[in-house]
Amino acid sequence: MPHKNNFVMVFHLILNAGTDMNSTLQHINEKYSHNIAYCFNYSNIPNLITLHTWVKRTQDAQRIQEELHTEGFKDVIPHIFIDAKWFDCWVDQLLRTK
Repeated sequence: MPHKNNFVMVFHLILNAGTDMNSTLQHINEKYSHNIAYCFNYSNIPNLITLHTWVKRTQDAQRIQEELHTEGFKDVIPHIFIDAKWFDCWVDQLLRTK
């Protein structure tokens, strides 16, 4: 997290079938740029975008969620991350040996 007192809010954005992914990602990046940590789409889950945001207050998270609900997505699913831990996996171990 960029700042000590912030928290991460991750939104799973489920797109309607036939939605143009590139224009949707561009729109999200432009509109929510002040709060975006990063935004991902996935080749193996074609109608999903995960929008990782950071906010200082719950009111900021609620505002973003309310705005996302007006965007016409099939669904907007919020997730609040208070803490995260990262663990090595076999890929990390393989990279260290190369």
